[in-house]
Formats: sequence, structure tokens, C-alpha cells
Amino acid sequence: MKLDFFKNLIAGARSALIIFPADDYIYPDRNGFRRDADKLSGDVKVVAKDMRKTLSKYHG
Repeated sequence: MKLDFFKNLIAGARSALIIFPADDYIYPDRNGFRRDADKLSGDVKVVAKDMRKTLSKYHG
């Protein structure tokens, strides 16, 4: 039981700190948040435009 606790503790610390990354680990980009924010902003504009168009049909 204690051994499982320590195994899980080490596995959690390893994954959080990425001490020994797997070969398939994809490192995050710099500016990833900025790119996501830009894409989300574009999506919001498309949805808002569609809502305005639909609402104008019903409310003149």
C-alpha cells in the first residue's frame, strides 16, 4: 500500500515536471495562448454575425 503511494507520487511528479519526456510528447508552442485567443475571437465574430443576420429576419 505504501509502495503504491510512492509509485503514484513519483509518477505524478514526473508527469508534472516532465523529467523524462516520452518521444511522442509534443512540447507546447510559444504564443499558443495568443493563437487560441485569436481563433476564439474569430469564432465569436462568425457566430455573432450569424445571430445578427437571423435575428434581423424576425425583428426587422
